[in-house]
Amino acid sequence: MNPLEQNEGTTRKPTPRSPALVVVILFACGIALDRFFSSQFDFWRWELLVLLELLLLIGWLILQRFQSQLALILLCGVISICGSIWHHWFWELIPANHIRNFAGEEATPVRMEAIVLSEPIWKENQLPEFASAWPGSDRTIFQIQSEQLHLHDRTIPVSGRIRLTVSGPLNGVQTGDRILVIGKMRNLQPNRNPGTYDFAEALRRDSVLTTLFCEHAEGVQVLKKADIHIVSWFHRGLDTVRIRIREVFQQTLPSESAAMANALILGDRTQLDDEVNTAFRRSGLMHLLSISGLHVALIGALAGWLACLLGGTSRTFNQFTLAGMTLAWMLAEFRPPVFRAWLLGLMLFWSWTSFRKIRTVQALGLAGWICLIVNPSWLFDVGTQLSFLAIVAILGCWKWMPSLFRNQIETQLLASESTSDSPSSIQRGFRHAIHFLKQTAIISLAITLFLLPILTAHFHLVSLAGIPATVLALPLLAMALPGLILTATIGFFSPAIASLIATPTHYILMLMSELAELFSRGPLQWLPAGMNFWIVTCFCLLAGLLVFLPKQTGIPLKAGISTSWCLLLVVGLSPVPSSFIPQSLECRVLSVGHGNACLMRCPNGRTILFDAGSMENGRFASSAITASLSDLGCNRIDAIVISHTDTDHLNAIPFLMDEIPIHTIFLNPVGLNPRHPGLSVIVEKAAEHQIDLRYLQQDDKISLDLNVRILTRQCGSSPLSESASDNEHSIVMEVEYADCHLLFPADVSGDGQERLFEETSPGYDFLVAPHHGSIKDNTLDFSKWAGAENIVFSTGDENDRDYLTELYSPQQVLWTTAGAVRCRIDAQGHYTVEQWHRNQYWGIPLEN
Repeated sequence: MNPLEQNEGTTRKPTPRSPALVVVILFACGIALDRFFSSQFDFWRWELLVLLELLLLIGWLILQRFQSQLALILLCGVISICGSIWHHWFWELIPANHIRNFAGEEATPVRMEAIVLSEPIWKENQLPEFASAWPGSDRTIFQIQSEQLHLHDRTIPVSGRIRLTVSGPLNGVQTGDRILVIGKMRNLQPNRNPGTYDFAEALRRDSVLTTLFCEHAEGVQVLKKADIHIVSWFHRGLDTVRIRIREVFQQTLPSESAAMANALILGDRTQLDDEVNTAFRRSGLMHLLSISGLHVALIGALAGWLACLLGGTSRTFNQFTLAGMTLAWMLAEFRPPVFRAWLLGLMLFWSWTSFRKIRTVQALGLAGWICLIVNPSWLFDVGTQLSFLAIVAILGCWKWMPSLFRNQIETQLLASESTSDSPSSIQRGFRHAIHFLKQTAIISLAITLFLLPILTAHFHLVSLAGIPATVLALPLLAMALPGLILTATIGFFSPAIASLIATPTHYILMLMSELAELFSRGPLQWLPAGMNFWIVTCFCLLAGLLVFLPKQTGIPLKAGISTSWCLLLVVGLSPVPSSFIPQSLECRVLSVGHGNACLMRCPNGRTILFDAGSMENGRFASSAITASLSDLGCNRIDAIVISHTDTDHLNAIPFLMDEIPIHTIFLNPVGLNPRHPGLSVIVEKAAEHQIDLRYLQQDDKISLDLNVRILTRQCGSSPLSESASDNEHSIVMEVEYADCHLLFPADVSGDGQERLFEETSPGYDFLVAPHHGSIKDNTLDFSKWAGAENIVFSTGDENDRDYLTELYSPQQVLWTTAGAVRCRIDAQGHYTVEQWHRNQYWGIPLEN
């Protein structure tokens, strides 16, 4: 052989490159950089970013001919700063006429003209009776584009999106209509507790900064129906299809199945029962119920399968698949995971039709970059993060594992065909089913392990039950989707015929629901004790190495990385608390509206909760407690003290009992009324979850930590009549650690306070004010007796703040309406008091 030919034959192919992946990573880094610096530093402004971009661009143009490596570094900076500029323009820059500038933190009456942007969605009130002191109501929710604000003496043109909530049903309003709205407007408030779902940020990602509430449908009047043009016709057509699909599901399916059908086809989970939502979340099956890229891919595959049944060519198959994915995307509205799946499908379709091969990693990078161009804040959306990381996990899984299974099956088939006993069609089907289940199990395991840090951070739950549950539920989903699509399609013309298809689909959906309920309970779910930042960082680096290492990497190195990866998971997500060494005592007074929730972690890691309730919504208070518990590095509550049986002191406890382990609940004998709605639910759930119920007496001590004294300073002794108020007999708890004293007097009042005055006060370093801050129970006598250095009010009338501040002056006075408050005491008796800031960090107390 010619040496030249031999060299040509042995020349290696160039390594394929993925510039789109590098660009999207740099662009995302720039977005994250802007989000951080904008919230921390005032100098980080639009003008500085533009100047920095120009300097980097000029430097790159000059150096690219002389110093290519340095020019490459500058080019990376150019791309990153582009991301910062784009995000800053989208997130921070607000025009002068934006409606946010005319609203405040408190709700104010307004009269406004606006354009309807989205289909009005009916949301049924699902809070149990005990969960709120005020009767709930059903609501209609949609978005509007503000146009004009009518003041007393003039009309001001305004701009900006608003989330409009109307109490009760609202009929006759469609997308594109011009409406007049009379209601109460306020700006969205930032998260006031660490770790809870940030509703304000989620709406801001959709460019909504303000909310408007109408107490009745008469507050919304249609001034003009939408103009007929191609855009309005398209939007109205989509709304009509969605409404008709909901009607078909309502007519052909029972209510629970209809709600699941709306979630699977339309991405609308507003009608889902809270218990169903909880079961799917705890079982790790929420990704099947929340419409995502998986649903888009399945619907596209069903459309392609239909093309094959019709005898179409491969080109027809591709066209039908893309059409099915496009239909799923439009019906589910503009959701990031669905949009990402559609973009990937579009790129693959282009690759097939143009006969040009595109690498999956390159396509994923392009899809990610387009998503960030459309909305840079999607980088911080948990759905977007999970969607892209799931694809990365699948790529890594298929890189190392599926080829082995595929070879095994091919070997088995060839071995069978080489003998006289060739496999029958049933045997082939059985082998392929086993192969599919193996692949599903491995992919589910890879996705679950890969996404655990994000799932833990956002949902405060580790659920390994999702692995076996997904293996069993995925075939059910593959059968349910075509049934629902056929039901919706045929139901447009004949609901009676559609009912014939809906009946078996209903049983499939109920089987999925039963699976979720089955896997939602057991040892495979636990509340994580929080993950250290460095553990998360190392985990991400090792996960990236696992996915992007070349195939030629040696087995020992891959095994070492995989072992380290699993060890980090075990350490970071273990059901055992992550803190084994003694630490400071920390008490948090959470912001739960008119209510009380004081969570304390002892130095040895054990926890106690003084009251847990909110006048408005006990479920919200429960989520705030769970998030703070995980943030503290704990995963259970050792004791709960219910000071008395007012709704705003106990209605979060039934929700907590379903979510996290609780050892003991201490009751006040004064409030032992079996007909109290909240207390009766607590007793029932305590029996269900085998939680100890005990009552306290005066001078009882709760032993959690040898160095912490938790004393019952005052408590009633016997039940009162139903009509009597038990505020006077509220349990008063005192905590002493390292010569520091904390007092939790609940709603103690009247003679109850007089009994306290008969005893000597040690002088309290931290006091949660009695009865949330009412003037009646915060008297000069109580202020002198307590001698507190730091006083926290869980709520209070704005008109009373001056009085309360003067009453406790010169001590520090804090209100949880501005954010949660925490007190930390070390073993030497040094303590600090901090407050949760609107920029989502603990810092010096805010000016109230």
